Amino acid sequence: PELALQRIKETAYVQRKGYGSAAAKLRRPGAPRLRGASRARTGCKTGGAKLTQGYRLPCRWVIHTAGPVWQGGQNGEREALERCYRNCFALARSQGCESLAIPLIGAGSNGVPLTQVLPVALETLEACLLEAEMTVYLVVFGKDAYALSRQLRDGVQSYIDDHYAQSV
Repeated sequence: PELALQRIKETAYVQRKGYGSAAAKLRRPGAPRLRGASRARTGCKTGGAKLTQGYRLPCRWVIHTAGPVWQGGQNGEREALERCYRNCFALARSQGCESLAIPLIGAGSNGVPLTQVLPVALETLEACLLEAEMTVYLVVFGKDAYALSRQLRDGVQSYIDDHYAQSV
């Protein structure tokens, strides 16, 4: 299923630099112009973010980021993921975007385990949202990512119910 971004004004979609399976699927509708624009914006360092037009994708902008390659978790991968999310959010904000669709960066061909990337994504995006208002869609691909995100969501809902729900 596709995320219906065409109904959202000023949307940015984040795409991991490179040609992994998820990136290729999402880039297909905008190819070849998006591919050419992406190549013209080479030099994105790990944790960085660059902007291109959305071309034929259902969004105005595409933000390209370079996620870390998993090396066991002791080589700055978490910090690089945090930079990816912060820089993508900041770039979307600087363009006046009202919403941002962002994947689990590094969880595909870069090999970052879902159990590592999902908490980083949630924590970093939560911190960003405390600084500026924006609708953020965390896009997950595959059954494993969906199951893990659902567990985290259920945990958050349970915490809210236990600590903030008022009895009627």
